[in-house]
Amino acid sequence: MKRQKVVLSSYIYAVTVKVRDLRQISVGMVLHGFIAFLCKQIRMKPMGNGSIDTLPSKMRGFFSFSVNQPIKTSIISLDTWPEHSSFVLLVHSCRRFDPKKVDDAVKLRFRGARILKRTFTDHSLYENG
Repeated sequence: MKRQKVVLSSYIYAVTVKVRDLRQISVGMVLHGFIAFLCKQIRMKPMGNGSIDTLPSKMRGFFSFSVNQPIKTSIISLDTWPEHSSFVLLVHSCRRFDPKKVDDAVKLRFRGARILKRTFTDHSLYENG
């Protein structure tokens, strides 16, 4: 069978993570630092500084964060839910990457974290497809 030519590539990886220590996801700049680390691990180049949005959490004294970092090939986003001690990380890229490296980066930076769910989608368009 002949391999089809990719016309437009798009790869999406979403991972939901539960952390052991809520303080790991309670500082926006720490999360932004993680995304910079992740970019190196999956060989993506950050474009600009990205953004950190802070929202009040249902948990008194904690905030939810939405961290968005444009990368040369698309975007990486991370949203936290302190009331569930968890976050969702989304990597969307026009260049193929290894989702296992994303998982490894999460485990390295968030000791004791448990990956609850992961989804990888090849959303590419192919010639004659």
